[in-house]
Parts: sequence; C-alpha cells; structure tokens
Amino acid sequence: GNRLLSIKLTGGSAGRGPIGFDYAEVAGVRKRPPKPFSKVYRDSQGLSRQHRVNGQGDAMIEELRRRNPIRGKAGYFAFNEALQKYPLLNKIGVLALQKFSIKITHELIGRGL
Repeated sequence: GNRLLSIKLTGGSAGRGPIGFDYAEVAGVRKRPPKPFSKVYRDSQGLSRQHRVNGQGDAMIEELRRRNPIRGKAGYFAFNEALQKYPLLNKIGVLALQKFSIKITHELIGRGL
C-alpha cells in the first residue's frame, strides 16, 4: 500500500553534518559492486572532488559485522531493536496517530469545516 508515514533516523542534517550513522545502519545492502571512483562532491572550499574507492566501505562492513553480528544484510543499530520491539512501537505509533487525528478533527469542527 501507500506509505502514510516515514521515519528516518539520521546522524546529521540532510545534506550537512555527520552521516556515519546513516551509512552504518544500511551497510551491506548493495545491489551492485562498488564503482572504482566516488561520485563527484564538493569539499569545504566548494571545489569539486572525487576519490578512488579502495575497499573502505567493505572494511567498515566487516568491522560492523564483527562488532555486532546480525541476521540479514543490514540494520546494525536501530533496525534489529525495532524488529524486536515492533508490537510496542506499532501500538505507540497507532495511539499517536489516533490522538493526532482527534486533535485535528476537533480543530476542523471548531472552524466549521
């Protein structure tokens, strides 16, 4: 079905700040082999840069797996915990949405809509 709600846990602001947590959470999810060079990006001085990919990502994945073995391909931090606590998280989410919908309904009725 269509997604009504999406939550993203992030280590920094979108497009700025640290992104290590984001990468570590999904490390190991790969649909194709890595390219020999990174995408072009801008450094802190605004210059275009690119670097050679020398297995840094594979080394990070190996270390993550060594420190926190998981079932499946990825989800080193929040994902496994979320799966274990899914019934509670689902109940909390449903209750929050119900409370929000009641609040919005009252506001709309108060405005005569």
